Amino acid sequence: MFKFQYDLTYSIMKRLLKKILACPACKSPLKAKEDGYCCMSCGTAYPVKEGIPCLMVVKPKSLYNTLLKENKKR
Repeated sequence: MFKFQYDLTYSIMKRLLKKILACPACKSPLKAKEDGYCCMSCGTAYPVKEGIPCLMVVKPKSLYNTLLKENKKR
């Protein structure tokens, strides 16, 4: 009985996530892939780690510029 409830809850949550997840970068819908999610508009890929979608937008250039500015102040 418990396994059935878990499977049912997991199935419902998975369908709900597909409807509400959006790309953090451009707000377009995400398409489920075998190893994560992919944005339909900008093409950004988001992995799923331990069953949790990682929807972080990483901007290495802006981080680099921030660190560079901090070092110049010293």
